[in-house]
Amino acid sequence: MSSLDNNVMNGSDNAAKEPQETQVLLIVESIILSILCVVGLFGNLLTIVAIVRTNKLRITGNYFLVNLALADIIVCVIIEPFYLLTLISDRWPFSSKTFCVILAAMAIIALVSSVLNLLAIAVNRYFCIVQNQRYATLYTTCRSIFYCVMIWVGSFILVLPAGSAIDVFGYNEYLVACGIKATNDSWIYQIITMLIMFAFSMMTFFFCYYKICKTVQMSSRRSRRRKNSTTSQVSVASSVRTLHKLQRNLSKYMKKQNREIKVAKTSFIILITFMICWTPAVLQVVFDRNHSAPSVLVHAFALLSLANSSVNPFIYAWRNRHFRNAYKRIITCRHFFGRSKEEASTSNSKNNDSSTV
Repeated sequence: MSSLDNNVMNGSDNAAKEPQETQVLLIVESIILSILCVVGLFGNLLTIVAIVRTNKLRITGNYFLVNLALADIIVCVIIEPFYLLTLISDRWPFSSKTFCVILAAMAIIALVSSVLNLLAIAVNRYFCIVQNQRYATLYTTCRSIFYCVMIWVGSFILVLPAGSAIDVFGYNEYLVACGIKATNDSWIYQIITMLIMFAFSMMTFFFCYYKICKTVQMSSRRSRRRKNSTTSQVSVASSVRTLHKLQRNLSKYMKKQNREIKVAKTSFIILITFMICWTPAVLQVVFDRNHSAPSVLVHAFALLSLANSSVNPFIYAWRNRHFRNAYKRIITCRHFFGRSKEEASTSNSKNNDSSTV
């Protein structure tokens, strides 16, 4: 057999392998996307119901978690299913291009809303821990709801006017999804938007969590001094009642400090998770202007960014006992047929912000 014949056969084999590999990747991607849809929808609905139905979670600091869950539900219910359809069809399967533009705008609005909600959570934690004396005034129920509404208003204002003016929303052939179109103007729009959002977000995050860390360190030092002082007072205390009072005060102070530290850590974990999920996709947009990256890598980055809408409920369950217990009660339907001992014992007490994430 001649070398020409061998080359022809090898070329035929490679051509046959490529469609098979593409088909396998499509199946894997479709399965992952379907799981993200179901898990994200169920988990975020679970979070909203848990906050609404649980006394210890129905506090102003958690309103921003509800807002964040709503943004994630938009992604899971609207964005991901249509992304799955375009992947399977390898094109936009509907005749209406306007619908694709609307989906693209909703996807970007949901992303901006998620960033603004993370900023709101960081600022909320800052005032709760660093500026505690102003927290009760700034974060009343009415004001917190107003902040949540303004996050969505701000998301629309940041996305729609500029995006509509330069026609950046539509079908992206490179990503095989409705989003920001693969044009030069769209790339410039993304770069400017991300630079503004990144600069403002990073400065706010750094300031808030730096101040929180400094406050926690100072609080730890004060706690150690107070413990030593209490030990000295206990050694000279002549009354058992005085001894018990000092011990109770120290115990309350230590519990409050531990809650504040855990709150700060959980908020920071949520932020880091968001950055891990979205950073690869952002870097790909910035540095792959000519769309030369392998499609497998691009789709992997897209799935990773979409996965962010499904992971937050797992973080809440991992880090917060009240969320964990509320999830269990909702899943077992006990939330709708009675109250737990924990709920009954706290139903008449004033809510404080120690139960937020």
